[in-house]
Amino acid sequence: MPFFWRVDNNRCIEGVIDLAFFQQRNGKCLILDWKTDRVPPDNTETLHARYRPQLAAYWKAVSEIAKLDVEAAIYSTGAGALVRYSTDELAREWSRLEKLSPDQFDVEVAADLRPTSSPPVNQSEQLEFAQL
Repeated sequence: MPFFWRVDNNRCIEGVIDLAFFQQRNGKCLILDWKTDRVPPDNTETLHARYRPQLAAYWKAVSEIAKLDVEAAIYSTGAGALVRYSTDELAREWSRLEKLSPDQFDVEVAADLRPTSSPPVNQSEQLEFAQL
């Protein structure tokens, strides 16, 4: 779901949310972003922290645009895990982000959107994939 939201006279947020599930009659929305970073299944804390600014920005934008209660999560394909963010956590992160200058805001949020380097694939992983 692409969106564009004017934060104020100096800043806008533009993004693409992988999945937005709206329940208009309940006044709720769930936004979900897929992440393909390689992480061990038992270590999603790194992803949780890495993508907090991005999800806080998405959360705030959708909340303001849709006028609904919004929940946010990421799904880690590497860990096979759903990683949820609390509304309080997102509100605190947004409060921090909105105090930044427009340039610093871009750095904070865009830093979380840059792809991370993945470790090289070893020969056995290539063979396993080829056998599928």
